[in-house]
Parts: sequence; structure tokens; C-alpha cells
Amino acid sequence: MTTDPLWEAARRTEQWKEEFLSGRALRAVELLREALAICERHGLTKHYLYLKAHVDLYRIYRALGHDASASEHFQQAVRLGANESLLRVI
Repeated sequence: MTTDPLWEAARRTEQWKEEFLSGRALRAVELLREALAICERHGLTKHYLYLKAHVDLYRIYRALGHDASASEHFQQAVRLGANESLLRVI
């Protein structure tokens, strides 16, 4: 049985919050990076889950004070269509 890649990416983009709130920030980042990799591997880089993973990574890195990584994911999210002004306030 093969698993739907969209379902796998979606599952990871939802799991990160629980991990992060439980103090496992590195696991949260790992889950989102896995979601990005799944999307890239299956040609889903135009799907909203790909954008969502970048926005969520931006939020995590910003919360952790990792400005360079936060900026990288912020820029990628904007390139994918996120509203720059709204993204700055989340």
C-alpha cells in the first residue's frame, strides 16, 4: 500500500505544533522539513502545504531567534505568494 504524499505532508504540517509546544522544537523543524521534502519529491511545490511549511518554519525560527533561517523561509513564502505585510505580523 502506498501512502498519498499529500496526506503525508499534511500530517507533518499539523504535527509540528504539538511537538513545538511540548518543548521539542528540533522535532517540529524536522517534521516541517520532511513535509517540504515530500512536496519537492512529488512535484507539489505549488500546493498550499508547501507554502504552509515555509510559513510555519518562519514562525518557529523567529520564535527561536534564528533570524537568518527565519528570513530564508520568510522570503521563500513570499516568493510562493504569501502576503508580505500579513506574514510580518504573525
